[in-house]
Parts: sequence; structure tokens; C-alpha cells
Amino acid sequence: MQTVMLTDTEEYKGGEVSFKAIYEYCSLADEYLETEDMIRENSQAMKDAYRKAN
Repeated sequence: MQTVMLTDTEEYKGGEVSFKAIYEYCSLADEYLETEDMIRENSQAMKDAYRKAN
């Protein structure tokens, strides 16, 4: 697996928020996966992007 950074867009507090998210990419399954640490980091990145935009 390979660690990749993508721009992700999520719905948060009634609006869309775009942020840089970290995922593991599995080329065999062509899927993006998140470890527990990545989930926490991506959640914090989304909240930071929301605060910065508002």
C-alpha cells in the first residue's frame, strides 16, 4: 500500500469543506483506506479548513 494525499470535500455544519486528506491506496483493490490515525488527522484537517473559511 501507498500513502497518498488528496483534496477531499465533505459536508460539515451545513456547508461543503475542502481540505487535504491522507489515505492509504491499495492498487490491487483500487481502493482508498483510512487507518484510525488517518481518520483523526483527516477529521482535524476538515475542522481546521472549516474554521479558516469562516
